[in-house]
Amino acid sequence: MGQIRQNQRRAIESFVVEPEAISPPDITATTRIQALNGSSLYYAGISRGVGTCSDIHNMNVLVLSGNPPTGIREVGELSCAYTVLVRSLTVEEAAADQLATAGYARECVELLVPIPTQDDCMVVFEQTGKNTFYTKLA
Repeated sequence: MGQIRQNQRRAIESFVVEPEAISPPDITATTRIQALNGSSLYYAGISRGVGTCSDIHNMNVLVLSGNPPTGIREVGELSCAYTVLVRSLTVEEAAADQLATAGYARECVELLVPIPTQDDCMVVFEQTGKNTFYTKLA
């Protein structure tokens, strides 16, 4: 099972050196999360910096998705170094990726940067365009 998570975690860790990799604001179960373009984002979980899946230990990363969860997810402690969006490759990205064109199931993680807002109940993220792909094994 470590191999399945390790691919995604390594992709997530690749952003640690980026200047946009900044801590997100506090998020609770009632916080609305959206992209700068107005589309809703959803709490997918926290990629924890523990165990053999992680090369950078003790660094948690907030993971968001454009897909609503199938059930209620507990937000929990969100002391995170930065935020990523996990998503499918675009048609253009898939066409340019050799492994995707060879038939491998590929996913994308994209670095997000929080945008200050006046609304304490909303957190807005801007997509940076900085992304990396990984092979989805499960």
